[in-house]
Amino acid sequence: HDALPISDHGNFIMNFFPELFAPANVQRFGKEIEKMYHEALKTSPKAIIAALEGMKYRTDKLDVLVKSRVPVLFILGKQDSRVPFEKTLAQAALPADGQIIVLSDVGHMGHIEQRKKTLKAIEGFAEKVF
Repeated sequence: HDALPISDHGNFIMNFFPELFAPANVQRFGKEIEKMYHEALKTSPKAIIAALEGMKYRTDKLDVLVKSRVPVLFILGKQDSRVPFEKTLAQAALPADGQIIVLSDVGHMGHIEQRKKTLKAIEGFAEKVF
């Protein structure tokens, strides 16, 4: 990823967060997006570039899922623009003990877009595991 010009810092952040939500949820969660935007503005352009570089060069860790001996919970947003649903669904089948929750009207931010369903899924998973 090319270096992010400092003048584009705010523009990059402003465009980043709405894309994490399902399109139908962007307006509904406008206050949450605005809060994330203002918090993210505190992040330096250098830190944003480092995070993007880290994602660009990270290695595949699918073997961790295949070899996992602990239960794994996947909460998938069917409208996730960052992580393709089919790809994540395939990865969710790799652990020996995996549980999959699909949130149909959700993007990448299930903990915000479907808070109650996400919490219920985590609580149910934790009760089963512990």
